[in-house]
Amino acid sequence: MSLVARAEVAEEQVAGAGEARAADPERREPGEALTRDWRAWQRERLAAATAPHGPAALVLTQWVTGAEPREVAGLPGRWAAVDGVLTATGFATGDYLLPGGAAATAPLWLGDPAVTPGASPEVTSGGALVRPFAREGVLAVRVFDPEAPGRVGLDAIDAFAPDADWIVPARFEPNQRTVPVELADGHRTLADTSGDLVFELAGAEHRLAGALRGGAISVVFGDATNGVESYGFRFLTVPAPDAAGRTAVDFNRAYLPPCAFSDQFVCPLPAPGNRLPVRIAAGERTVRRRETAQVEGGEAGDADEKARTRRYRDVMGAFPSGVTIVTTQGEDGPVGFTCQSFYSVSIDPPLVSFSIARTSKSLAAVRASGRVVINFLGAAQRHLSAQFARSGTDKWSGVAWTPAADNGSPVLDEVTGWVAGDIEREIEAGDHLIFLVRVSALHTAPDVEPLVFHRGSYRELEYMI
Repeated sequence: MSLVARAEVAEEQVAGAGEARAADPERREPGEALTRDWRAWQRERLAAATAPHGPAALVLTQWVTGAEPREVAGLPGRWAAVDGVLTATGFATGDYLLPGGAAATAPLWLGDPAVTPGASPEVTSGGALVRPFAREGVLAVRVFDPEAPGRVGLDAIDAFAPDADWIVPARFEPNQRTVPVELADGHRTLADTSGDLVFELAGAEHRLAGALRGGAISVVFGDATNGVESYGFRFLTVPAPDAAGRTAVDFNRAYLPPCAFSDQFVCPLPAPGNRLPVRIAAGERTVRRRETAQVEGGEAGDADEKARTRRYRDVMGAFPSGVTIVTTQGEDGPVGFTCQSFYSVSIDPPLVSFSIARTSKSLAAVRASGRVVINFLGAAQRHLSAQFARSGTDKWSGVAWTPAADNGSPVLDEVTGWVAGDIEREIEAGDHLIFLVRVSALHTAPDVEPLVFHRGSYRELEYMI
């Protein structure tokens, strides 16, 4: 698998990254020309991200395994994976439209028509675009909805001001090798890299591994701005080297991965060694969304209120925490949600607490049951953190669990620890509710490393002694 360019990973790069410009290590564009070209590129980027079926419109990636038909959230009929292609049955004629506008009839085959004759590369359903997605042979259904809150509320892509000093001469050193790579949902795989970009910043030499494909080198990198001034990592497209191995890295063109626009993407994270220890104050920073909440005076979008909210979140994000999934049993089966607001309250009696948003769809089940298990996620369970943070999808798809012996709430497999108990008290706390829980059972797995969240990104522990 190429570091970025293999089909199932390349799809996770936002269209509109811009073509890599011809390499000229000595080039320094005049400020006016640099700014003009950069602004045009930014307009293209925003237009691509906010297109009706662009990255910000992705509302669902649901994996489909096996030939047994199953429901896909929000879509008509039932879906299965048969002979490497997605198939839908049990829907009415007209529920899906083929690319030419004709009504699809069951069974519908969704895939590459060059591989599967009669298959369609995509269909629409009620304005939403439905496409297949594949990763290492496992198929998924993807839904792009023009009315997605993430698209409708996307206001801008915040970026650092362009600066010619961030166009850095570099050399490309071929070095084909396989490296471990983790994807945004916690999936781990191996990737092939073509070599290293070698360059200097502030007198120190740095390296970034990349995949050379055609006329460009694709790079996934992190730096010291991540989680503070910028998203957790960024992508970069660098011109292919000349005959002498020379090229130029234009950090002004560092761009956000698609998972910055929708958490339904499974972007590749930086490979080992691709997180720079320096601050790269160039390129795109974060996605800016419109505030929809009402503020004092009844007007939405007040600039001071937005700034206060962002500042509060930034400061709170400076405190590292573990990640939990709170589970209970509902009338229709297990219920669970991702929760960072958990802490130990008392040893005697043994009390813990967690908080839940008043708007959470899990709240009614928690109240009705009165019993919960708080699962402490392990470092390899990042995908569960994302899966249980979403609504409108089957959170329990592919999740292994057993009921706690004393209260029946789900205990997830391979967690680093868990506590079970009965809710003793509900406390109102602004836009959240705090639940006080008396612990009745608990367990830990000392060999399982914990999942840690800090400044908007997942982290790994580094022991100092």
